[in-house]
Amino acid sequence: MAKNKGISAVCGKGTKLTFEHVPPRAAGNEEEVTIYSTEEWLSRDLLGEMPGGYVQPQGTGTISICKSCNEYSGKWYVPEFANFVHTGAGIFRQLTAATIEEADRSLEWKAVDFEITGMRALPVVKQIIASLLALNAPEFGQKNPDLVKFVLDHKLQGLPERYRLYLCLFTGPIARFAGLAVELNVITQQAVYMTELAHPPFAYLLTIDSEPSQPTGEITVWSTRDFDEARDERLLLTIGFGHTALPGDYRSKAKVEAEVAANNALLKEKTT
Repeated sequence: MAKNKGISAVCGKGTKLTFEHVPPRAAGNEEEVTIYSTEEWLSRDLLGEMPGGYVQPQGTGTISICKSCNEYSGKWYVPEFANFVHTGAGIFRQLTAATIEEADRSLEWKAVDFEITGMRALPVVKQIIASLLALNAPEFGQKNPDLVKFVLDHKLQGLPERYRLYLCLFTGPIARFAGLAVELNVITQQAVYMTELAHPPFAYLLTIDSEPSQPTGEITVWSTRDFDEARDERLLLTIGFGHTALPGDYRSKAKVEAEVAANNALLKEKTT
């Protein structure tokens, strides 16, 4: 088999695959990064140091889509998506380090209210979906053909009701990429089916037939805009953190530590 030949995660065709920057390089994803598996993350020591990992010099991404799909999204979606990400980075620059540190020390969710002016929302949503498809195995696109159609037709509007898209301001400290995952919402006792890209300044979460267990801002309505429609978009977004390997988990360090302590106390009570 030729090098990098396989099934494109977007169009589903068997062909030579290209490296897809996730998120796009134009959105600031071009510096050297160290990639860790979930197993390596879970094996980190008390100081947060992780074993293993490998260096990827060109930024985060994956060899998973064909040249045609890569170029299509690059032409129609990436420019507006890059503008959106740079706006998010600007929001973070306006927040002081003290504000972010305070949010990370808080047991309450903190949020930021802001407006993006003159934004073309549909290409932004399409690039998010394209990136999430690229993160998943080809079978994900095959089982969710409506997502593939949505990405491969830049004028197609609206996501089917079973799909909902969410957003939060994401500070890290570690970026997170998750193919299709399942979480049990302990409050509702319902399963949450989701796929996620969490890379500062935003985390993007797509749910299927379910709702997220943590507070995020829903942007599904952006998929209904006209492709060239520019409007002012108002957002109230949670400040989220990446302290665990769990998809859809944006808890502050204080919340993570408090819940770990509570679980340990409960476990101790049951064993005594």
